[in-house]
Order: sequence, then structure tokens, then C-alpha cells
Amino acid sequence: MGKTYRFIHCADIHLDSSMTTNFDEKKAQLRQIEIFESFLKMVSYGVEKNVDGILISGDLFDTYTASSYVINAFLETIRKHSSIHFYYLRGNHDLQNRLLAENNLPNNLHLFDREWKNYFIGNKICISGCEFMDTSTKYLYEHLNFQEENINIVMLHGDVSKSFAHFERDIVDLTCLMNKNIDYLALGHIHQFTKGSLDDRGVYIYPGCLEVRGYDETGEHGFVWLEVNEELNAVSYEFVPFSRRHAHVLNVNVSGCDNEEMIISCINQTIFEQKVTSLDLLKVILVGEKRPSLEINEYFIQHRFESQFFHFTLNDQTTLYLDPLMYAKDPTLKGEFIRTVLSQEKITQEDKNRIIQYGLRALEGKEISK
Repeated sequence: MGKTYRFIHCADIHLDSSMTTNFDEKKAQLRQIEIFESFLKMVSYGVEKNVDGILISGDLFDTYTASSYVINAFLETIRKHSSIHFYYLRGNHDLQNRLLAENNLPNNLHLFDREWKNYFIGNKICISGCEFMDTSTKYLYEHLNFQEENINIVMLHGDVSKSFAHFERDIVDLTCLMNKNIDYLALGHIHQFTKGSLDDRGVYIYPGCLEVRGYDETGEHGFVWLEVNEELNAVSYEFVPFSRRHAHVLNVNVSGCDNEEMIISCINQTIFEQKVTSLDLLKVILVGEKRPSLEINEYFIQHRFESQFFHFTLNDQTTLYLDPLMYAKDPTLKGEFIRTVLSQEKITQEDKNRIIQYGLRALEGKEISK
């Protein structure tokens, strides 16, 4: 059957990311450590499975100013595992990374540049890559053609496009890569696992980011396990979920809730149904219609949940339920107030709803929070 070569395809690890968008300083530092630990764990997974190479398709580091500690720790990991070939193609975040200025790089670390560069492993597996970063690289596509008898793995970083018009920064034009004898296009830049057909022969794959950093990275995250059999010319792959934590964005409909305890009950039910764990990041978006008398205290609800998860945030996007017919003949001060506000033509409906809600709370002698 011939030798089967095994690879890990990963991307967008973003080592040394600041993490300050969602987390306070303490949790940001913890998450930085966890992401590096996840990278080390992935390498250990490869060691256990006798991996031959690890393909890093860009944005290994979050910025070109990654700390010396993180860079040295990365290099030491590579030196420690000398039997594994590491193929590192820089992305838009780490293009100018000073790792390349290192004079004593490990022999098993293989880098790429602005021109096509090929590495061979086994008898006919060709791993190629080029750091396409701007419009001047269009010519690099024009005469590209890999040997038909080889098994060709190509590494690139950017958004895919299917139009010749999109030769711009961080764009990979699939039309220029079709029918070039590519078996596996190992991409980076998109943080969600994504796959598609390149042509009759090849596929393109984004492994997604290894670990989540925010609420724009929901779903499973990990890497792709790739196996190549030279004798059969067979390429197979599978996505391996690997993230320590997950990010969830849940819409919770609170229509019909009379008080905050009922809202909290709705949130708990949704959390249970979606199987959110205490390790995870959770954003709850309150939706639906609320009665004028119900004021949602976001701070109170936030306090009830924030200790239950690694990170919790709440966003109230409910709309005010207000039926004018209910108050058309209401002889009370409340009815007169609502009719007066609704009759104001120069006030937007959103402002009317806000004025009515605050006014009703005031009429009931309740505190008005903003």
C-alpha cells in the first residue's frame, strides 16, 4: 500500500494576542497562556500519531511584535521535535515577524517568501507556498503549474475569490489555481473550518483558528488531520475539534416575561438546551417584546451569571410591546400620558417607547435606570 504521510494543517493561532477586546487583564493573560498551551498540545497530538509535518498557514503570531519569550518558546518546541517538519507561511498579521531575523533557526522549520518555494517530502509529495500580500503578485499565478505525477499541497493565506478582478491584499484567487494539479490547498485567514472544491482534482481547506478569542468565533475550532498515500495518490482529511473553550451567542426570547426572575429562567433554559459549559464564553442577547412596566436591569442579570462562565456578557435588544388600542379609552393618568406621547409626530417610535417606559416607571414610583 506504500507509506502514508501524516500532516496537521492549522492556521490563525494568533500567539501573543492582547485579548483585551473581551477580557480584563487577568483573563486576557490566562487566555494567552491557554492558546500557547493548545499549540503545544496539538504538537503532542502529532507526536502521538506519528505526524510527519505540521503546516501553519499564516497568522501564527498576532502581530509582528510578538514577544521574544513567545518566539523563543515556539522555536524551542520545534527544536525539541526534530523528527517533525514545520512549514510556516506568514499571514497578514505576522508578515514582518522578526523570527525571520533569527540566525539559528531549526533545520526542521521551513519558511516561505514572496516567490513560490517548494519542499519535497517522501518520493513525490510537494509542499509549496507563497506569501501573496498585494497586487504586485498577480504574475506569480500566471505560469504556475505543478507536476501532474506529484501529490501537490499548496499553502496560502487570504480570502478566497473566484474573480480575476480581485487582485488585492489578502486575496487568493481560486480561478488562477484551478487545473494546476493541486491536490490540497492549505489556506489560512478564515477563522472557521471551511472546505470547498477547487476543481476535479483538488480541494481547498481552511482549518479555522485553533482556539476562540471572541464572540465572532462561535462553533467548533481545531485543526485538520491530513493523510497522503503516495502509492495510491490518495489524499484524505478530517477536521479535529480541539479548542479548550467555546464561544456561544444565544438569542433568548423574553416575550411574555413579567419580571427579571422569569427572564433569568428563560436564559437558564436556553443555556441548558445549548449545552453551554462553565469553561465557555457566553453572550446572551435578549430579544422579543417586553411590557412597558418591565424594566430589564442588565447589571443585575450580568451579576447572576458572570461567575458561572469563563466570560459572560448581556445585550438587551428587546422592543417595547405597546398596543395603542389598550389605552385609547383609558381614563387614568397613565392612559392620558401614553396617548399624549404617541400623538407626537416629531418623535421617533424608538424615542416614544423609551419615554413611555420611563414615564410609566415614574408614575409607579419606581427608580429609573439607564
